[in-house]
Amino acid sequence: MLTACHSTPERTTFTTVGFEQRTLGGNYTYGAYNITDDYTESGFYFPVERHSDLGPYNFSGIGISNKFDVNTFGESNAMSCYAGSGCYDSRNFAIVHYFGEDRLVPTIKRSSGLNFIPTYAYFCITTYSYLMLKQGCTTPPIRAFELGDSLYVTITGYNNSNEEISSLNVTAARYIQSDTTILKKWTKVDLTPLGEVNYLQLRIFSTVTDFRVGLSDIPPYICIDDFTVKDL
Repeated sequence: MLTACHSTPERTTFTTVGFEQRTLGGNYTYGAYNITDDYTESGFYFPVERHSDLGPYNFSGIGISNKFDVNTFGESNAMSCYAGSGCYDSRNFAIVHYFGEDRLVPTIKRSSGLNFIPTYAYFCITTYSYLMLKQGCTTPPIRAFELGDSLYVTITGYNNSNEEISSLNVTAARYIQSDTTILKKWTKVDLTPLGEVNYLQLRIFSTVTDFRVGLSDIPPYICIDDFTVKDL
């Protein structure tokens, strides 16, 4: 007698970081934020570095916010998301700020140091960046977006030897004749082209650039939520 043998298929699982495990105060519009403490959720680590020497709103890395003021212009509103809520109406989201290579580069990695496979995340423009690209600024002098301009995030994957192994650009805003794009709502971005990585770094650039320091004049902030990976 022959007995059929069936193997149990291996189940693929995913981990999503929604940034909801930090309690922040404030009302739903003007909210609150934390740009002083590192954040850990579901085994992932998001470091942050405060630059108190440069003012109250200056930091590098990935902080947590629940500010949704879509009207106030200026640096005091740097931590607001233009979508009006977190992804899928959640309370919190993360805010990425790239201040240059001489400061902490926004980084996502496992607390264990093990590899992971990014699958997707949701991105949205900040109010500060959106209003600046729409109208510019007189002090300091920063021009508004013109035909041909773009604001984008470069996501780079590294191995455990700190070698770059993959890269992906996410367009936050683009103004060209045939395609004007602004991520004013949460937008799902496929991260699978990055492949298996040990950690990710996010850098924000625009064509409106201060060439003296090589950084974007459009405020280099971007919102991210529901960062999801395939578990290995």
